[in-house]
Amino acid sequence: MFYNFRNIVQTDFKCCGVENYKDWHNVTFGKTGNVPDSCCKDFTSGCGQDVLNDPILADKVFNDGCFKKLETVNSVLLMQFNIRPCALVIGT
Repeated sequence: MFYNFRNIVQTDFKCCGVENYKDWHNVTFGKTGNVPDSCCKDFTSGCGQDVLNDPILADKVFNDGCFKKLETVNSVLLMQFNIRPCALVIGT
């Protein structure tokens, strides 16, 4: 289930890892030099293979990390929910 969520986030937000694609080096999955295929700009099966071992292949994947992108979305959502109740109180 986590893998599906991770793949959806990385694909939809066009990001890879927490800070950047190199974060995958720190987990068992990345020890082989691979990143998830959901990190690839043009998704194909196996497109994330050997990205961590070959700097030229890094252009194939999203370089931005997901944390910053999710943080931005979270801020926008919080602002929307905080502003709406205030407008209702002022308007009554």
